[in-house]
Parts: sequence; structure tokens; C-alpha cells
Amino acid sequence: MFTLLCNLHTCLHERREKDRNATFVIVGLDNAGKTTITKGLQGQVEREPRPTVGFRKGQAFKLGKFTLNLLDLGGGKKIRGYWDSYYPDVHGVVFVIDAADEDRLEECKASLAGIMEDKRLVDKPLLVFANKQDLPGALSAAEISQKMGLKAAESHHIEACQALPAEGSEEVDPRLQAGMDWLLTASTKRWKELTARVEKDMAERDEFERVKREEKRIRVAKMKAERKAKQDAEEAAELAAGKPVDDGPKLNVWSTEPEPASEPVAVAVAGESDTGSTPSSPGEPIVPPGMVAPESPASVLPPLRGATGIPSRQP
Repeated sequence: MFTLLCNLHTCLHERREKDRNATFVIVGLDNAGKTTITKGLQGQVEREPRPTVGFRKGQAFKLGKFTLNLLDLGGGKKIRGYWDSYYPDVHGVVFVIDAADEDRLEECKASLAGIMEDKRLVDKPLLVFANKQDLPGALSAAEISQKMGLKAAESHHIEACQALPAEGSEEVDPRLQAGMDWLLTASTKRWKELTARVEKDMAERDEFERVKREEKRIRVAKMKAERKAKQDAEEAAELAAGKPVDDGPKLNVWSTEPEPASEPVAVAVAGESDTGSTPSSPGEPIVPPGMVAPESPASVLPPLRGATGIPSRQP
């Protein structure tokens, strides 16, 4: 019986391990190789990635006992201000550095410092990829650690890598997998703590957004009420001044619709016909085209003798 319970506990523990969903944010300056690393962790080679504008959600994929959700964020200066919108969701951070671009290391250092000072990311696991080791002048992991001012700590790790394989090769750098193994191991050791922090941070964000929506609703309702009160006051002032208030539909004075044309009126000019010729007799009426001339008294024949109402002559 004891053995059966132990086996059941082990089975449930393993099932909980398999159901773990971990979310990590991938950040860094533009052109550092974030998207190439995201694809490489999924076994894909991205040779011509387009710059990430805003946010790109990598498809969830399995890695060991975890289902990983990687949030690939753009690295442009304007976009960095929106990174913190995603901090409540993540268990840890992946920061990518172009190790061959020494001119931007100070910019990298300032950006990384700002990230790790955020209360939602403080003391969460940090994985730094020192990318582009295949390029001349690329700094090693130790040199990157010194340049970034990262002291030895269990909460962060630097992994040198080459996200883009050499031309003609489709083999993904195994150091990408090694770096993620460290990140998942560090997360597993503190899984309950990190999960509790994520749930708390997400709840606080949802409440903050709910309050903002409610404040906006109240603000809009107040503006509508003020406009209505102003309109009512103006109408009351017009009534007091004796001005009529038209509550009917307003005439659109800007309408371009033409007014309907009135019916044509035929005008006869004495002495001229419609064609301009002189009528046969001065007393003949002028008849516009399409109309029938009335019978004139001269053209009416006298009634026949013997007709009703006419006395007949006796021979």
C-alpha cells in the first residue's frame, strides 16, 4: 500500500512537471539577433529575418518538461518604452547582445540595467546570449560580463553563441540549447516563488487596467453631461430672449443637391406662331406644339332644321 501511494505521488509529480508553462521575454538592442535565436531554439534557421516592429509571439514549443512561450520584442529606441507591458507575464529574461558591436555596449549596459531594476524582474533568472561569436572582434562571455558590470550570481548566466549557422549549414548552435537549459533549471529551483510572482503581477496589472477603464468611462460620461447642460442653458437663454427654438430637423445649408425645376409654362405671343410665321387670320389663336386648338365660333356649323329647340319654317 505504501509503495502504491509513493508511485501515485511520483506519477502526479511528473504530470505536474509536464504541465509547466514557462514564459520568457527576449529583449536586446535592434539587430542583436533576437528573432534568429528564437527561431533557432525551435530548430529553425532564419537567415534573413525582418526587423521586429513591436512584438512577435513565438509559437509555444516543448523543451524538456516545459512548454515555452517566448515573447520576442523589438529593440528599436521607440519600442523599448513598451517592454515593461510584458514584464508581469514572465518567469525570466533572455537578453541578447551583439558581441561584435563594441560601439553599442554602453547602450546595451544602460538598457540591461533599466530592465533588471524593474520590480517585476528583480532577482528573476537572467540569461545573456553573447551572440555573433563568428564575427571578428566578438567579445567572449567573460569580457561581456565585465563590460556589462554583471557580478557572479546564481540569478544570471552568460552564454556565448552563434545564432546564425555558417553559410551552407543548417545545424543550430547547441549553445542555444545549453543556455536555455540553464534558464529552465534556474526557474525550476524557484518555480513556486516565480509562479506566485507572475500571478500576483498579472493580477495587479489587470486591476490597474480595470481602474483605468472605469476612470475613462466616468470621464466620458461627465463630458457628455457637461455638453448637455451647456446646450440646455443656451436653449433656455434663447427662450428667455424671445427667440424661437426650432426643435425640428435642421436644414443642411451645405447641401449640393439642385432644387427641383418648376413645370414649364407655355406663353403665347399675339401675332406669332411657335415657328415664327404669321397666322392665317388675326383672330386665330396661337397653339403651342403638342396642344389641340379649340374650335372657333366661325367654324361651328349651324344646327340642322328640325333639331330640338329650333322652330321649323312652314312652306
